[in-house]
Amino acid sequence: MKRASLIAAGGIVVLANVLALAHAARNRAGTDAEITLRQREARYFAHAASAEDSGVSLSLAWTDLANYAWVAPNDEAVNWLNRDRLMALGFDCSMDPRNPDSALFYQRQRPRSGFVALEYEGPAWRRWLELEQARAQQKGGIGAEDVSHLVPIDADRDAAKLRVRHPDRSSVIVTPAVIAIRTNWYPGAKVEPKGGWRLSGYLQELPSWIHVPQPFSEAFRAHPASYRVRVRWGALLEPWITGVDTSAPPTF
Repeated sequence: MKRASLIAAGGIVVLANVLALAHAARNRAGTDAEITLRQREARYFAHAASAEDSGVSLSLAWTDLANYAWVAPNDEAVNWLNRDRLMALGFDCSMDPRNPDSALFYQRQRPRSGFVALEYEGPAWRRWLELEQARAQQKGGIGAEDVSHLVPIDADRDAAKLRVRHPDRSSVIVTPAVIAIRTNWYPGAKVEPKGGWRLSGYLQELPSWIHVPQPFSEAFRAHPASYRVRVRWGALLEPWITGVDTSAPPTF
């Protein structure tokens, strides 16, 4: 009986490995996007090296313009998760956010699974720079070198539709996402019409971890001051590393 259990357990492990390899092969059978990112977008986290796993991980970071909604709530780039997009994702937006019951109404709505488009160093990023420079003049801002140049710009329940709207595969990533809805208060001095509660969406979760296997992991274990990584998103919208450059000087 014990031997049979061990054989069964071994069979499960083999089957899991076969399925994982088949899944990876399906993903790598196509290319949805391929972009070179820097350490500000793909942040390095080391694992303890072992015989089983000598890889490292990169965490995908992004900058959400929605954080500037209190300054420019009617700006299309800032309000990228607007009411129309939230409704298309399946949210019930029928209640006026100024209604006293709206906070509870929207809190009760569960997050929706969908897809988001992240744009690298495009118009949305340049808009962030404009807003940040304006804020810095008033009370000090953060340096652009510290912030990811990857910015969410669009969302949909259908990844194919999202890709049609954003066809540039060298600057726009389409990735799964979990999106939530909420109401926010905007001061009257900054908003037309004057003040009040407004609907907004936000990214609750993205598949942000990218595993870096050997031989690429060795470059990161040397603790480079700066690096570039070439990342490819496959047919299943899952990323893998295709190249690492730790020799390039930092550029921002």
